[in-house]
Amino acid sequence: MIYYKALQPDGTSFHDPAFRWATEPGGITKHPNPAASIARKSGAKASGYLSVAAVPTDCTSMRWPCMLLAVEPVGRVALDDEYPNKRRGRAFRTVEQLDPVLALGPQGADIALLIERAVRLTFEQADAIGATWRAALPVWDAAWYAARHAARDAAWHAARDAAWHAARHAARGAAAALVVADLVGTHGLTQDHIDTLLAPWVMGHYRPLPLCLVEQPADDLAEQGRKLASARDDLIAQGFDPADLILPLYPSEARP
Repeated sequence: MIYYKALQPDGTSFHDPAFRWATEPGGITKHPNPAASIARKSGAKASGYLSVAAVPTDCTSMRWPCMLLAVEPVGRVALDDEYPNKRRGRAFRTVEQLDPVLALGPQGADIALLIERAVRLTFEQADAIGATWRAALPVWDAAWYAARHAARDAAWHAARDAAWHAARHAARGAAAALVVADLVGTHGLTQDHIDTLLAPWVMGHYRPLPLCLVEQPADDLAEQGRKLASARDDLIAQGFDPADLILPLYPSEARP
């Protein structure tokens, strides 16, 4: 059975940075002093066992950036009292190092790119994105809570927090939308919610705005997001690199 473990990029634990995992394939990581019982309802504390996840998007304590391992248990594993995807064990063997974007979900590569670009925002770009977000706060809030209800917990927190420190609300909303974009149609999440969360980030990068948006009502973010997304194919046809136009991120110098 394969499980997943997210670590800090240097191979140390998010929960205890002093503890280092054996990250090379074949390496075995053992708890130095495991609890007598790690079974469910045993009362074992997190300090008394090693934790892994049944899915890569729900590794407890995970933050971005990270290292992601595929591991297999050495000995028995136990379920957790609180987290349905968490597993407890005393030792694990590393199978391989995986692409860390898998920890962010199916749109992980998009989220990682968004975070990277958020870190590099100029003051003018951040100001434009913030102004768009503030103008549409009521509808953005509704979309935010719809997306949160559908979210994969660990991936949601990691993407949200990394983007939050770089460009605050608009970047956080775009990152959150990408985490759950493939879940449209479940948990009450709609494409309008996704488009609404993405629009402030997209519009803040896309200056000047296309004429079709200049007189668009400020509260109709979902429609604005769709129109900007539809412009992507036109920009590619004009010679822009698709890697620079990954939905919903448009380079600030792009012009239709």
